[in-house]
Amino acid sequence: MNTRIITITALFLALAAGRLQAAQCSDADIEALGWLDKMSRSLHEVSYHGTLTLQRGDEEQVMHVSHRVADGVSEQNLARLHGQKIRVTRSGHPQDCVHPGHELLRIGDTISSDNCGIANYYSFQLGDGERIADRDTVQLAISPRDGYRYGYRVYLDRENGLLLKSETLDKQASVLETVQFSSLSYSSDMPGVTDTPRVLQARHPAAETKPRKPVQREWTLRFIPAGFMPTESASARSGRRSYTDGLAVFSIFLEHLDRPVDLPPGVYRKGVTTGYHTNLVIEQQPVRVTAVGEVPVETLRQVAVSIQWVD
Repeated sequence: MNTRIITITALFLALAAGRLQAAQCSDADIEALGWLDKMSRSLHEVSYHGTLTLQRGDEEQVMHVSHRVADGVSEQNLARLHGQKIRVTRSGHPQDCVHPGHELLRIGDTISSDNCGIANYYSFQLGDGERIADRDTVQLAISPRDGYRYGYRVYLDRENGLLLKSETLDKQASVLETVQFSSLSYSSDMPGVTDTPRVLQARHPAAETKPRKPVQREWTLRFIPAGFMPTESASARSGRRSYTDGLAVFSIFLEHLDRPVDLPPGVYRKGVTTGYHTNLVIEQQPVRVTAVGEVPVETLRQVAVSIQWVD
């Protein structure tokens, strides 16, 4: 779940910039886009802790999350409160490090420079929200303009824009997954959960020192849905590549095989996360391709079968 925020002053500046070129995105709700921009910055500018619930059909998970910003860096703890106890921690993330997904959501400047940005691929509508974790919210309805991505309903804290609830919707507008705060406190304290035996340390990409296993040949994709961009730089022989449009994300994994394997494609679904794997023979080289992401399975299939070698 992404959490994002912007200051009120910056919001007004973004809205003003957007109005200058509103004619270029005639059906865009400029105020709604301003709230999207506001949401995108919350991770960098707000400290909080609270309890999250994740609902996927009949499955429910409960987690405690803490996020603190101090001295130009942020740290975060996420602990599962039931079942196997696992805690994920991340520290030392610079506030001035903006990942590609966040940049795509900060669209005030994008619109003012004669480009509709993410509004080319989603429509946005602002409405009254509901009371969540004892906070008043605004609702932002996000509808895809094509079949390559899901829709969303997000509820943002009316005071500071923090994402308090997110619903992911399929093309029939059925809810695939819901994540929301059940309790929330704005504080720089990090109470966390300390009795978890298994702790996973999330590392900032810049801190990674172990290279990923390369594949034998350089490769590329003939098809990437419009609006998606790489999340990081990857070599032409990297075995994994990831893409985002700011809201959705997917990854492609490529593995060389010693011989062809005659197995039908497989699909895995859990809530909003879908996996697709298939075995291909590309110019006499057998490979296994796995695509995983928060997008429809047909998107993953089209991307997976579009792999080609670079001469």
